[in-house]
Amino acid sequence: NSSTSTGRLTVVSGPNILTAPSGIRKCLTSSFEGGKILQVDIVAAEPKFALHFYKDNESSIPADVYKDISEKVFSDKLSRNQIKIATLCALYGQSSSKLATQLPYGMSANEVVASIKKYFGINDLYKKLEYEYMNGELTNYLGRPLNPTDKGLLISYFLQSSVAEASILMFKKFCEENKEIIPYYIIHDALIIDAPPSFLSRISDDGFLDLFFN
Repeated sequence: NSSTSTGRLTVVSGPNILTAPSGIRKCLTSSFEGGKILQVDIVAAEPKFALHFYKDNESSIPADVYKDISEKVFSDKLSRNQIKIATLCALYGQSSSKLATQLPYGMSANEVVASIKKYFGINDLYKKLEYEYMNGELTNYLGRPLNPTDKGLLISYFLQSSVAEASILMFKKFCEENKEIIPYYIIHDALIIDAPPSFLSRISDDGFLDLFFN
């Protein structure tokens, strides 16, 4: 994680799992009798981190960010996919042209994106990051120095970098607390593991696990 400006992982030896097609993962088989290869994915990692950073109150963070936005901001008038596209525009400055083609007639893409920015407190976050950037003090949440090429990348650099390192720490803690599993690969905000039956029996019916950071 030292060869990228944000701290996201790169492969320096071994199979290039980060860029391999997802079908490659089907080639992995469990070393345990009755075991399974699982992918532990952090749900909506960067949007949830943005909300954690803004709210600073774990009890107010919804399990499903996109559903929460749909209900609280748009009164369920937008689909989950529309919300996800709009969130990408709000957090990373992507063009809203694709979003505009998918919204109900008469709904402004720019207004939708502005509402989601308000939900995440993006304008306040940008002001904070811009001040640090102008003073040469910009870091991610864990203190890694950041130096984006222009101010338009402040939000995306901060979120990507913070989540990249937080994910590694959460997966490390998860592996330490579940010593029977074998970790295979980290793919950004996902962990590929080999899990024995003893672990599988502890997974809830909905497949959700709690990962902890800080």
